[in-house]
Amino acid sequence: MDALIALDAALRIGLVSRTMLLARLVGPRNGRLRALLGRADPRARSLLETIARYDLQEAGQEPEVAADLGFEVDLLMGRLVIETDGYTYHGDRGSWENDRRRDQSLLRRGYVPLRLTGAQAFARQTVRLVEPVARRLGCWRED
Repeated sequence: MDALIALDAALRIGLVSRTMLLARLVGPRNGRLRALLGRADPRARSLLETIARYDLQEAGQEPEVAADLGFEVDLLMGRLVIETDGYTYHGDRGSWENDRRRDQSLLRRGYVPLRLTGAQAFARQTVRLVEPVARRLGCWRED
């Protein structure tokens, strides 16, 4: 998980590129690293998003990362918008009010916002919290 978080961030800020890494990860011993690179997503803007995305993918889901719904949302599964809110960036009054306005905008357009706290994402509770809502909305993929 730590390596995926670091890889998402390094790709996002342009420290490395997928092409550059793939050129150096040749041979059978680097298969696991190539697989990890295949799961990396430079659109993830925080470690909370990476953790939530990874856990949903492990549960067989493919959430859309950084979906544009007039403003960027963390993860999107059908009509379900999953936001990962760490206290550092969502703990002041202005951020709190902005999050409520965004939720209201999403609801007006038929989306259902589900906000996960940083503690919930870190405790790896994403699937437990998202699955029942996604099932009810018909956007939980069955494989």
